[in-house]
Amino acid sequence: MMKSYLSVRQVVQRLNGAVSVKLIYRLVAQGKLRCNRRLGKLLIEEDSLVDLLEPRGPPPPPEEPPPPRRPRGRPKKEKLELW
Repeated sequence: MMKSYLSVRQVVQRLNGAVSVKLIYRLVAQGKLRCNRRLGKLLIEEDSLVDLLEPRGPPPPPEEPPPPRRPRGRPKKEKLELW
């Protein structure tokens, strides 16, 4: 089976201009879109675009909340009232 490739501008057109060219390059740099460089052009694999838009497989597990933070410094002493 032969892979099909799209130029960066074709990806933007396919998404009806909802994303910028800069975002496509950022997604490639993050590894979220697979690509090849040919003749000085960045060619995006069409399958990786489909996978990005319609993820397959089980959903990712929910993120756990961060642990509670301890206050900085020494605990304050309680004032004693004599009267």
